[in-house]
Amino acid sequence: MPSNTSAPLVDTPLPTDLDPTFLACLNSTIRDSVPLADLSHRFNAAEIFGITLASGVAGLLLAAVLICIILFCWCCCAACSEIKEHNKMWNMKTEGSKKRKSAAKRNVEYRRV
Repeated sequence: MPSNTSAPLVDTPLPTDLDPTFLACLNSTIRDSVPLADLSHRFNAAEIFGITLASGVAGLLLAAVLICIILFCWCCCAACSEIKEHNKMWNMKTEGSKKRKSAAKRNVEYRRV
């Protein structure tokens, strides 16, 4: 991102032929049409309590959802590792039986000779 290394800007004076009444009217029109904040409303105790309670409930709900997601992922990982372990044991068992069969076949072939 390029940095701005130019000299600081100097305030430019307004033209002298501007009507100050017109500028005041323009400023008040903009201020009234585009409010940046509504400072006329003050929250009472019940509204503050309601906002606080709703925020707390939403936070607890979010925490519960996150805990459920974490537990679900943990259970799935545990189940996957158990399945992998079972498959590994099954493969070892089937490989062992293949070796026994081949040894048995070799014994039969040895007896024939």
